[in-house]
Amino acid sequence: MLPYVIKTYQNDLAYARKLVADIPEDRMAEQPAPEVNHPAFILGHLVGTDAFTAQILGIKTPPMPENWAKLFGLGAKPQADRRLYPTKAELLARLEDGHRLVTEAVAKLPAGRLAEPFPMEQMREFVPTLGDGLVFLMTAHEATHLGQLSAWRRVLGFPSVM
Repeated sequence: MLPYVIKTYQNDLAYARKLVADIPEDRMAEQPAPEVNHPAFILGHLVGTDAFTAQILGIKTPPMPENWAKLFGLGAKPQADRRLYPTKAELLARLEDGHRLVTEAVAKLPAGRLAEPFPMEQMREFVPTLGDGLVFLMTAHEATHLGQLSAWRRVLGFPSVM
């Protein structure tokens, strides 16, 4: 099953690149309504999710800038001030690095580890095993946020991408 999860994860990264390719840098934090997740926030949140996924797999990742947890972590609210966020290029580079690290680790993961309890006890009701958590984080969670980005594009007059 993991090869299919990895393929979906790779497809999501390709889709993320397409979704932001034509968005000008100065519009990356534009919000059509208050608290709507904008492209800079979505990409940063997915970078944080990759870091979290790497952490639960025991992978050491380069440290995130200190302010990123405040900008993108649990409970963070997107702000319309573009100056608060990293550049699109930096966000994409970190997303690509995170995907590479997670993909490499998951590809080598012994099948027996998938049945282990999810490392964060407070999440086990939702994702009881490591396998449940990986499938959720690498597919459903990421696709949900990419769907938000696709909707953001349409509301602001950008064309659909495939």
